[in-house]
Amino acid sequence: MGVNSATAGLHLALVTLGIGPGDEVITTPITYCATPNEIEHAGATPIFADVDTTTYLLDPDAAERAVTPRTKALMPVHLYGQSADMDRLRAIARKHNLAIIEDAAHAIETTWRDEKIGTIGDFTVFSFYPTKNITTGEGGMLTTMRADLAERARRLSLHGLSKEVWKRHGEADAGAYRLIERGYKYHMFDLLAALGLAQLPNIEEWRRIRKRLWNRYHERLTSIPGVRAIPHSMPGKHAHHLFVIEIDSRETGRSRDEIAEALRKGNIATGIHYHAMHLQPYYARRYGLRAEDFPHASRASERMLSLPLYPRMSVQDVDDATAALQAAVARAKRT
Repeated sequence: MGVNSATAGLHLALVTLGIGPGDEVITTPITYCATPNEIEHAGATPIFADVDTTTYLLDPDAAERAVTPRTKALMPVHLYGQSADMDRLRAIARKHNLAIIEDAAHAIETTWRDEKIGTIGDFTVFSFYPTKNITTGEGGMLTTMRADLAERARRLSLHGLSKEVWKRHGEADAGAYRLIERGYKYHMFDLLAALGLAQLPNIEEWRRIRKRLWNRYHERLTSIPGVRAIPHSMPGKHAHHLFVIEIDSRETGRSRDEIAEALRKGNIATGIHYHAMHLQPYYARRYGLRAEDFPHASRASERMLSLPLYPRMSVQDVDDATAALQAAVARAKRT
């Protein structure tokens, strides 16, 4: 079902599952703030677990160590287009009787092995924000394979009413709807849906273009010391949503932020995905979190940098970006 944002979808998934005050949801600190924020908006407590040192996706071993009697769900985040380890996470969920809510904002084309992301967890949330592989300006999608959850989520997305508005028009009992429970105005608007539907025929072609550019980046980066591309090391289809590198300042002679500034001056736009949540002032203060609590996530937060990647780029654009990166590192070594 369409929702007016992925953020709304996360909240709707939590509420539909009955997760609220006194409950805990385990997630990764390497994510956008909407992930833990919506856990708190549902009244529950976000519990962070550290990440894998290679992919920076949620580490299943760390997630299982974080399980307590209050844990009600796992919320993995599929980063950069790559799936978290859903085999391990499903096994943990079954063992401890937990729900799974997948944050798939980066993963509209992604599969885990042969399973499409969106068909695995109890709920999966996709994003159609302007920076995503399909955009509706604002908007998102909430998917589930369970009919009972789908029915309640649809009801909650439109105030908690017994019938969707469009189904009431023209009926003899058009005014006979009932308010079943308190809900929200989270449904997607028709205009936004039309924008997204028009892009669907292009989604695989755009992914193939991004994959070609992604591979070119990998080829070009092998000669730059201190720079490591986050690899595709999970089975299944990668959405190639972002191209992310890790910068080791001990080898480059410059910090990630210094290199990002050098690239900006050369008209190469970059991003950071993400500043770790346990280092953000709000969550650090609220839960007394420190950098050493999640050392792998802290390292990722200091080192990761996203390079440009979008279908209208050319191979020459990739070569220009990597040449600028190489020059920035070379200048640091000369000084």
